Formats: sequence, structure tokens, C-alpha cells
Amino acid sequence: LVLGFAFFFCYVMSSGSYDYFQFVQQWPLTNCRVRIKKPCSNPRPLQYFTIHGLW
Repeated sequence: LVLGFAFFFCYVMSSGSYDYFQFVQQWPLTNCRVRIKKPCSNPRPLQYFTIHGLW
């Protein structure tokens, strides 16, 4: 996984000029707790961070 990310990062860096990247993660428990109108449908949400994206 780390090696794949390193190759991806090198490819992206060579294909354009960027000021910065955002590596965004999300904590599913917090996402479930802040919902007011529609509660989470998953009775046991994930207990670890998940990758939301790299922008």
C-alpha cells in the first residue's frame, strides 16, 4: 500500500504543478454523531479512520 502510494505520488508530482495536496481522512464515529435528520444506518460503524481522498 505504501509503495503504491509512493508511485502514485511521484506520478502526480511529475504530471503538473501544484501548491499543495490535501490528504483527507474521516472518522466514521464522528460522522454518525453529528447527523441530526438521518441517523447512521450501520449499527456498528467503523472504529478507525478511513481515507476520504487526496486532492
